[in-house]
Amino acid sequence: ELEAEGRAPIRIGLSLAYGEAVVGRIGSPDRNEYTAIGDVANVSARIEGLTAELGYPVLVDGNVAAALAPDVRFDALGERPLK
Repeated sequence: ELEAEGRAPIRIGLSLAYGEAVVGRIGSPDRNEYTAIGDVANVSARIEGLTAELGYPVLVDGNVAAALAPDVRFDALGERPLK
């Protein structure tokens, strides 16, 4: 719809990483958020940062790919350094 109007489409990137995290409401009674904290959350955020660079709207880490294989096929993009 946006493209038909001559405007740039909205593009988002998603990532999935598998591992342990602490999940819950964080903050004060006046302002709190539901969030995940831990290495896996940081890794997922950094993988999401690669979506635009690699041209894929969804990226997963090796643990997610292994957990879903062989029922789901993935394009192997090789290892990438994370910031």
